[in-house]
Amino acid sequence: SLERLLRALAAQEVPGGFEVVVVDDASQDATPALLAAIGPELPYALRTLRHEANRGPGPSRNDGWRAATGARIAFVDDDCTPAEEWLVHLVSALDQVDVAQGRTIIDPEHAGEIGPFGHTIEVLDESGFYETCNIAYRRDVLDQVGGFDERFGYYAEDTDLGWRARRAGARTAFVPDAVVVHEVRPTGFLSHLRTVPRREGIVRAI
Repeated sequence: SLERLLRALAAQEVPGGFEVVVVDDASQDATPALLAAIGPELPYALRTLRHEANRGPGPSRNDGWRAATGARIAFVDDDCTPAEEWLVHLVSALDQVDVAQGRTIIDPEHAGEIGPFGHTIEVLDESGFYETCNIAYRRDVLDQVGGFDERFGYYAEDTDLGWRARRAGARTAFVPDAVVVHEVRPTGFLSHLRTVPRREGIVRAI
């Protein structure tokens, strides 16, 4: 999934260019080797940060945006494939607003595989959840609100960030032309049960 994302980002064109920061949250597979091998092949600057112990999405995304040098920060996940003009549409919207959320669609080739316990994300309007699979913030807004609340664990840290940004006066917009395709991950009942303890962030948000 990560290699697919990095190669899809190679098709993006933004005036002035862009950088990509990948945060490896203590992976136990061949992710470090992949990043080392693919980096020289890519037309953009690729930086990698690695955690030696798993810290979760909030701390990882905080480390990522703070390590970036740009004034506009776009977030995407490795289970997503951006359309060719995703990034330019998303960051251009920040000329007028402080937070821009793009459109996330379910992979049409695998939409029928979700089942009752599968995972995917679909975002067709500004629903108020502010999913980080497809969103961009002005850096000064992230600085103002302190980034992601690292107490949230694996769910709702992105929703909380969007709410705090709006409470601080941030202007938001939905950008339907900034499209990513989200993969479908079929799982069974037992796999679903194993993820339930991770969902405490939903309770914190509520």
